[in-house]
Amino acid sequence: MDVLDNDFDVVLEGGLVLFYPVSQSAGEWAADELRDATRWGDAYVVEYRYAAPIVQDLVSHAYTLTLVGYAHNVALAGERP
Repeated sequence: MDVLDNDFDVVLEGGLVLFYPVSQSAGEWAADELRDATRWGDAYVVEYRYAAPIVQDLVSHAYTLTLVGYAHNVALAGERP
């Protein structure tokens, strides 16, 4: 796996955290495990307070995450940063 490869891009948007599955396996995991999350474009959106357990679960399953950062206007438009 290349150093730049990752399974999820993560964007912080105020009190929300957007998880963008990048890899196919990440998309399958998210569709199953985050099925109750709100969808915004390609992202699964959760409240900030629920993000830590999700990240812990992802790490325990050896998924990699990249914190993309804060994307106020981009995330609100539903577009991928």
